[in-house]
Parts: sequence; structure tokens; C-alpha cells
Amino acid sequence: MYDKNIIYRKYCNLPALTSIYEYFITGRCTELIGPHGAYNMYEDELRKDTVISQLNTVIENLEQIKQNQYMLYQQVKSINENTQVIASELRQIKGYTVQIAQLSALNAYYAALNERNTRITMYYHL
Repeated sequence: MYDKNIIYRKYCNLPALTSIYEYFITGRCTELIGPHGAYNMYEDELRKDTVISQLNTVIENLEQIKQNQYMLYQQVKSINENTQVIASELRQIKGYTVQIAQLSALNAYYAALNERNTRITMYYHL
């Protein structure tokens, strides 16, 4: 069959020959060439297999994207929680700062009052 060049060289391989043979024995086609011939049928199935293979790759990539998005979501969620904790702690620190400022003002007031009282006491003891 190879020597008589009945089959084009492109189709002289085991997968192509078994597919073409199957087309003939199942009655899917009756000739090699033509729009409904075995060559066209094989090329069409080959193209469809390529498309399906590429779609499987796309599906795998989409699954990876889905997993990555879930991991990103978890990280964003964790960052948001940490940000809320930090914001709460900053509010506490701000409150402490206000209290320290008030206590410092009171301390300065009492220090001045103490100095005044000390001078008055010294004045009376002289």
C-alpha cells in the first residue's frame, strides 16, 4: 500500500491509518478524497482533537487562576483583619497620647503650684 502511493505520505502513520480504516469499515465514508472523504474526515477530527486539547489546557489554566484568586482573597481578608487591628490599636495610642498630654499639663500646673507654695512657705519661715 505504501509502495503504490495509494495513501498520501502525510497519512502513512499508525494513528492516521487506523482512523481511516475505521471510517471505511464502519461506513462513515466510502472514498479517500473529496469533501466527505476519509482524508477530510481525519483532518477534521485531528483539528477537533487539537481544539479539545487546547480547551483542556484552558480549563486547567482557569482552575489555576481560580486557586490563585482564592489565595489572593484569603490574603486580602487577612490584611483587612490586620489593618482593622492596627487601626484599633492606633485609636488606643491616640487616646493614651491625649491622656499623657493632659497629665503633662496637670503635672506642669502642680509643679508650678508646688513651687509657689514652697516660696510662700519659705517666706513665712524666714
